[in-house]
Amino acid sequence: AEAAVWIARLTRNHEKIRRGASIRAAQSIAEIAEALMKTKLEFSEAMLNAALLALPTRIEFEQTEDASEVIEKIAKQVIESIQSGRIEDLKKKT
Repeated sequence: AEAAVWIARLTRNHEKIRRGASIRAAQSIAEIAEALMKTKLEFSEAMLNAALLALPTRIEFEQTEDASEVIEKIAKQVIESIQSGRIEDLKKKT
């Protein structure tokens, strides 16, 4: 759930996102990721797929052609920070 919250938070300050994700979007990411992990997907793959599934309809982009790329970049950044124990890096960006 922590990763989902960080993904949502980072969408709120991203230059290519007009309106960031709410806490309900974070809940959706967490629920989808949990279901995907039950199918034996690894954490990082499940979180990335969950973000790509949950966020496009829950955030508003400056330009829609960047949508998947922006979501993927944010999700990977969060996943890498969590897996390497560098949560402080994320706190600096919010």
